[in-house]
Amino acid sequence: MTKVYNISFLILAFCSISVFAQRTYETNPDRKRGFNWMFGDSIWLDFKTNPPTQKNGSQLKALESAATISDTAGNLLFYTDGMTVWNANHQIIKNGTGLHGNESSSQGCLFIPQPNNDSVFYLFTTDWQGKSKGFCYHKIILNANADSSVVIEKNIKLLPSVFESISATTHANGLWKWVVVRNASGKGINAFLITDKGINSCPIYSETQINAVYSIFSCQSKSAFSINSMLFCVSYLSDSYNEFLFFNNFNGKFQQKNVIQVNTPTGITFAKNNKNCYIAERDYNIYNINNITGSIISINNHNDSFMIIGSRLTPYNQIYYNIFDSTFLGLVDKPELANAKFKRKSLLLNKKCTNELTNFDNSYNYTPGVNFNYTINCSNNKVNFKGQDTFNATNHLWQYRLIPNSNWITFNNVNKNVDFLFNDSGLYQIRYIVTNNIIKDTCDKSIWIGKPILQNFLGRDTGYCVGSFPTIILQLPTNLQCYKWNTDSLGSSISVNKAGKFIATITTNTMCQMSDTINLYEDTVIIKPNIIRKGDSLSSSVNATHFRWYRNDILISLEKAIKMREKGVYQLMVMGNGGCETWSDTFQVNNLSVNGNYFENINIYPIPTSDLLNITGLNANKNYTIIITNINGKLMETYKVNNTNQVIINLKDLDNGLYILSIQNYQAPTYNIKLLKQQ
Repeated sequence: MTKVYNISFLILAFCSISVFAQRTYETNPDRKRGFNWMFGDSIWLDFKTNPPTQKNGSQLKALESAATISDTAGNLLFYTDGMTVWNANHQIIKNGTGLHGNESSSQGCLFIPQPNNDSVFYLFTTDWQGKSKGFCYHKIILNANADSSVVIEKNIKLLPSVFESISATTHANGLWKWVVVRNASGKGINAFLITDKGINSCPIYSETQINAVYSIFSCQSKSAFSINSMLFCVSYLSDSYNEFLFFNNFNGKFQQKNVIQVNTPTGITFAKNNKNCYIAERDYNIYNINNITGSIISINNHNDSFMIIGSRLTPYNQIYYNIFDSTFLGLVDKPELANAKFKRKSLLLNKKCTNELTNFDNSYNYTPGVNFNYTINCSNNKVNFKGQDTFNATNHLWQYRLIPNSNWITFNNVNKNVDFLFNDSGLYQIRYIVTNNIIKDTCDKSIWIGKPILQNFLGRDTGYCVGSFPTIILQLPTNLQCYKWNTDSLGSSISVNKAGKFIATITTNTMCQMSDTINLYEDTVIIKPNIIRKGDSLSSSVNATHFRWYRNDILISLEKAIKMREKGVYQLMVMGNGGCETWSDTFQVNNLSVNGNYFENINIYPIPTSDLLNITGLNANKNYTIIITNINGKLMETYKVNNTNQVIINLKDLDNGLYILSIQNYQAPTYNIKLLKQQ
């Protein structure tokens, strides 16, 4: 082992890991998702017990690639070799064959549950040796009847040529997931975000220190995250390099740390303390590398020739090693110790190993004493924080500060779960402190608050009269990290020339995510209405979405029925949601039972007006509708006035010009006045 290149270390988040006699593991509800291991020649290990129970029934004949996923109680759900998916009944699920993985791809498949959805799972696969099937995902629907589960999308390519190994870890918010693969050549490493809205198809791109030259041997890589997500290690088999990188699980960016040379590295596993990383050489030694002190300890484990190909951390803080073509697993117990030992024949198997162990998300083993998750409302920057602890804390303290220099400020809330509204954008540090009578524990995380995004950023649902649908441009906000349309369009805007339901999911540069939906539709023409008179009331003979009553060609009401207080020629126009207009015949009113001027005290000023219009003299015991139309009768503004004798109307959004202002009351005639708007 030679060559160590050190680069400074920055802690972005820290939640302590405490060990107590009684633990509820509330801080990680997913901790049992890795309880079932299926690999090799139909080997099935169930880690509900320690040592694990060996079970029969697995249909997996895995040369190398293998992955398993369990539910939160540790019960088997699915397993795969990257080409076929089986359910818990060991049946191939519907549409579960022909997947673009490869049996010889190391760490070449991985299941990830969709956050906040117990029925949707994503399976990620890689082709072997960086070949053209690339990095793909496959979407699986889990049904109550396991045998009716189905792959509804498959072989959706995300990248064309990558290393074989796939690794995953948890986002800083404690809910979302990152899935990481390295490019088969160059310096590129890509982190894909999986949220409650699905896969963010725009990866976060970082560059490593090593510039990989494509070879089928380098592509036979292994990789692993520390269980707290802060460190990542990836191997280059042909060059015998292992590169360590810092990972910011908030924004998905990698930062170079150091490079360590280990001959033909075939196994990478972090201990639960996140400090010790064990790298296995295929034919020689296992190295215990302390990433804090920099110490490197060789475990001399070879009394005779055998090959280690693959290693994984168990739920009980042990590392199992796959001994190629054997019927046993090797073990490092208590790997956080500097003098940890390797036991070659630790677990005897009833079937034969091959080239790998099962692949899963290492952060399933992350169970700190205190933690919290959070969700951000992108439209108002309100954040919901949910505290978690393992010792039934009775006191909860939340603090925040703006990084780098501001002082700590305490939330005005001492509950376990809090909502907090951030008024300013920027990078914040959040601190959650919990105590009971004898224990105190703390969790710190960084969170970026960006500028709010308009909640209905696509606009309002809009209808158009049949045959008059225009060409519309739906435009997304600017400065986005990623966007996705339900039309599969890849642009930041789309051109629409027909009715439909359009959905856009956006991810900002601060990794805040939201969706919006707009319905654009065509409306049919409503049948011609008849005006029905009953006493001094007029009503429509048809139902519609909008009603517009005119007297002597002036708009007077938007109600379905009106009370007449003036003689004249009435006409009704009705519309559906799409704006298709249908007009009644004119209706002459020559006599009424009520007369009188109910608006003699009204005063409207100033006229002309440039901005604010004052209306005084209203009856505070009555309700009014104030309507402004242009000179051609087109409705511009409507105001409802209740229980006041004066009102101020802001006309700043109206263009300069001549308008008609109408004041309506159910018990009075309509008061109309011409209004001139000018600067």
